Amino acid sequence: MICSILISCNQKKVNLLTDSNNVDKVQLIRNENDSLILKWKSDSLGCKHLRTIEMGNQIFDKYINEGKLNDTVDVKLIFGNPNKRTLLDDGKIDFTYYIQMCCDNNVYLEECDYSLVSIIFDGRNNKVVFSPAVM
Repeated sequence: MICSILISCNQKKVNLLTDSNNVDKVQLIRNENDSLILKWKSDSLGCKHLRTIEMGNQIFDKYINEGKLNDTVDVKLIFGNPNKRTLLDDGKIDFTYYIQMCCDNNVYLEECDYSLVSIIFDGRNNKVVFSPAVM
């Protein structure tokens, strides 16, 4: 049973990468060669303090608000894998990205103040909201 689950998940991943629509989106991002995206992704935990709320907002506006990309797969292509993914009670999906974290040896310290960006999808995955927060 476990083997079949792993195989089916792996096949789905391959299909996502070979689907012509996703290939076009990946090409769009590569063609942009966006320095903000590269900088964002180079600070995956927010420990380097390269990510900012303003940077996340600029990337979101450029790719999501302009309608170039619009679902969970698209957001992962742009922002990378979220630091935290939460399924909310109302069926919405919350992708959380840490920024300006307090870290020790590239591990964030929970007792410090930090900032984050949430990208929230409605249950039908057709509306995306950008929501910054300082904790």
